[in-house]
This record gives sequence, structure tokens and C-alpha cells, in this order.
Amino acid sequence: MIARIKGLSHKQFIHNKNLIIRTLDLEEFEKIRAANLSGGNKRKLACALTLMISPTIEFLDEPTTGVDPVSRRSLFTMVK
Repeated sequence: MIARIKGLSHKQFIHNKNLIIRTLDLEEFEKIRAANLSGGNKRKLACALTLMISPTIEFLDEPTTGVDPVSRRSLFTMVK
């Protein structure tokens, strides 16, 4: 599968994907459909997708609602 996300090369896509999956502790959910994730993991997935292109600025409206405290810290680390 070749990824085409906002002009990212395949190599950049793979690098960003792996970094986000590790940082947000999503390894065990990598092969699970989004519809089958818990609410907190859906929230992490949504944030992960917005971070994929490494935006210069991003506006987040309560991104950690429904996310456990450990995941909340990893999400804030990723955003930083």
C-alpha cells in the first residue's frame, strides 16, 4: 500500500506512522479497525492522524477527553 497523505513520501509516512504508534502506545491496536476501538483509543487515533503531517500549528479542542492519564501524557508529548 502506498500512502499519499498531504504530500508525504512513502518513507516519511512510514517514519511518522511508526513514531506516532510508539509514542501514543498504539502498537497492539495497529491492525484493528477504528470502529472496534474504545472511545479513548479512537480519540488517540484522531489525534495521531492530525499529527501525521507534522503541522506547524494545530488547534485541538479537548483532545484528551476520554483518554486515560498515561495516554494523556504521551499525547501531550507527541504534540510538543
